[in-house]
Amino acid sequence: MTTTSNSPASALDFYPRKRSRGGCIDCKKAKVKCDELRPTCGTCVRRGHVCQGYRLPGARRSSKTAEASSPAATAIAASPVPSTATSLVVASSAFSSRRHSEPSLVPCTSLSPIPRGTVPEADEPTIQRYFDRHPLEFVIESDFVDEMNAHTLLVFQQDPQAIADTLYAVGQLYFDHADGHSPLVPALNRRARTLARLRKMQTDNELEQMIVMILGLSAMDLLDPRAHRDESSIPLLLSYCASIVSQHLHAGIALSSVARYFLRALARQDIVCSLVSMRRPQIPVAVWLDEACLQAADRVMGFTVTLMPLLEELCALAEDIREHRTTLLEDALLEDTLLEDTLLEDTSLEDTMFEDTTIATATDTTIATATHINTTSIDLETPLVASTGLTIAATAADLALRIRAWQPVATYEVSVRVSRRCLLQAYASRAAALLYLHRLLHPAGSSAEADRIALGMACEVLAHLSAPADELRLSLWPAFVAACELVAADDRATVLDIFDGIYRVRFTATALRTRAFCVDRVWHARDTGQPWNWMDLVQQYPGECLPI
Repeated sequence: MTTTSNSPASALDFYPRKRSRGGCIDCKKAKVKCDELRPTCGTCVRRGHVCQGYRLPGARRSSKTAEASSPAATAIAASPVPSTATSLVVASSAFSSRRHSEPSLVPCTSLSPIPRGTVPEADEPTIQRYFDRHPLEFVIESDFVDEMNAHTLLVFQQDPQAIADTLYAVGQLYFDHADGHSPLVPALNRRARTLARLRKMQTDNELEQMIVMILGLSAMDLLDPRAHRDESSIPLLLSYCASIVSQHLHAGIALSSVARYFLRALARQDIVCSLVSMRRPQIPVAVWLDEACLQAADRVMGFTVTLMPLLEELCALAEDIREHRTTLLEDALLEDTLLEDTLLEDTSLEDTMFEDTTIATATDTTIATATHINTTSIDLETPLVASTGLTIAATAADLALRIRAWQPVATYEVSVRVSRRCLLQAYASRAAALLYLHRLLHPAGSSAEADRIALGMACEVLAHLSAPADELRLSLWPAFVAACELVAADDRATVLDIFDGIYRVRFTATALRTRAFCVDRVWHARDTGQPWNWMDLVQQYPGECLPI
């Protein structure tokens, strides 16, 4: 009996080996090892096949693209979004895959977040632009985009038409940023409709929608570069929001978690506006602060959530000091007025030709008195509240001690990348708060020693801002407070780069206005020998500086 044995060559033909990535078409189909000879492989020759050659580079990618554009894939993309909260979170996860350095202008090809039939078809591209751009550019890190979109869609389903007008208005501004000449009329029309709808809504059962609409109107003000720098409506919107929230709470109705979620974004704007204007916040921290947000990073506050109560106290101290200075100024002006009246009465009829000179001298004296009060360190022993007997010195020292002792509470629920951004914002905000407190007690120009200390504190703030612009998008206020103290041209150029970088990643008009205020008001006044205390210049030019 003859035994037939297979040769090694025939074994290669029938027993599959490891699949080659660069093999020919036939060997890949047969799942055998290809020797990858060109133009035809030797494996196909030994197996008695005619080699069909090799697949062109990119053909596999093209086939995937064709599969994605197949009728089945199109049907999936056109399917309606479920209305449950779980489905919304899944649907919104399609927004997180975006470039961080530069907003993509490529239309989104993933599942649309807008439930079909809820808005006119013509409005969908503009509302889609909101979801593509706004959350990504306004949160501290892209990890929070899905979270924000899910909350927005939850409120959207409660009143689609009202929220759609707000989202459309914001999305239209992004189209204007893209081409530079898109008409603002559609955005302004939707803004007017949103304002009209707000007046008719009830706070008892529509508070969440109202807060989202106010937040959208505020975003319009932040994004519109064509608005004049002294015509910001954000303070009015914050005042209105504080009013409706107060009415809601006085009615005995607790805020929902969704309402507090959106209210925190407005509360942060209110804190910044209060620090700049030296007044108490209109939205109290106790309204939106809860146990849940203390243990997690916030999409706009990051790790500074626990710093906000201290900043609220800092705002209260600033208001008390401002009122004290105002009282001193009013008393001084009253004395100057009485002096002017006395001088006019003592002027004889023969000396009427010198009356204008006398009045001018009195006016110059009044201006000099006001300048002296605004640029002199405040009396630290001045009592703030008679009932407590605390002085400015005691209150400021206690607050400064607690701000220095404050540490951001990191959480393990976020990535290292997110923690880095949140920590940069937290430490910069703490250093800026200490600098702000120093300037409350020792105004700019009060003494060379106070200015020297302030410059050192400003350098500490900037040390925490030495990072890529994308990581500083929510650090405009610390950058502004530090920038006002700089004198050297190189230092000023450094902080101008920070301002420009923040604008590139967020496209907020407030970044441009803050930069202009710093250059045209503060630095110009200091370089020309005029009073350059930015806290006074903000009062002199209201609305020009909103470092949000």
